[in-house]
Amino acid sequence: MRIFSFMLLIAAAVMLVPNETADIVSLPILMYHHIDEYGDDSVTISESLFEEQLEYLYENGYNTVSLDQLVGFVENGTPLPERPVMITFDDGYESNYIIAFELLRKYGFCASIFVVASEVGETPGSLRHFDWNEAREMVSSGHIQIASHTYDMHMSSPRCHNEFGDSLYRPDAVRRNGESRISYNNSFIADYIKCQTLIFQNIGYFPTAFAYPHGRYSDDTESLLELLGAKITLTTDTGINIIRRGEPESLRLLKRFNINQQIGISELGILLGE
Repeated sequence: MRIFSFMLLIAAAVMLVPNETADIVSLPILMYHHIDEYGDDSVTISESLFEEQLEYLYENGYNTVSLDQLVGFVENGTPLPERPVMITFDDGYESNYIIAFELLRKYGFCASIFVVASEVGETPGSLRHFDWNEAREMVSSGHIQIASHTYDMHMSSPRCHNEFGDSLYRPDAVRRNGESRISYNNSFIADYIKCQTLIFQNIGYFPTAFAYPHGRYSDDTESLLELLGAKITLTTDTGINIIRRGEPESLRLLKRFNINQQIGISELGILLGE
């Protein structure tokens, strides 16, 4: 199964992309979650392999780019560096602060962390999430941007019910079975505003990027996010992105490669198109 999954990643990575010009940039995005000693599940990587991957990027001339740089390229034509790559983390685990942050600074790289805002500083499952003080420290360094992964639409288990005893469990941000569009739209908008407000209150800016929990999206979510001012949306679909100057739609539904312990250095090179 692992071999088959990686073959799908390879197929996505080697699809033909246009030749790069001053107006067109190919951008691979790496998606990480948690870092620990062993990297023993589909969204975890060991500290040693994570550093090997950063070293590979550094030695092969890759330059990490931020969310703001992407927007600047598309909207203003601000050039991106050669061999751009984006590093992202989903959820906001404490290991991002304790391990990833230090290693990113070591190699002079930047990354974007998409937080579930209601879980910042909490331990909703077995893993603690970094707190707002730690988030501010990372952001003030210039190496980290914080963005939205919803306020509370990425629940790992049911945690609340309404007055009728109905579960309010939402593992992701799409409409639930039987939920009306009006009810869903109101819930999504309220969640997004709460997330944006909390990040602004603690970090000092309103993020313009949104990563879909579990990569699940719909036409409704895209329309709502555009209405709410999100300039970048990210999925878990695999592939290399084509970013075009003057085309804001090229920042929608960006693809990412899920990186875990099964992605060694040779596999990483293939995903990057080496």
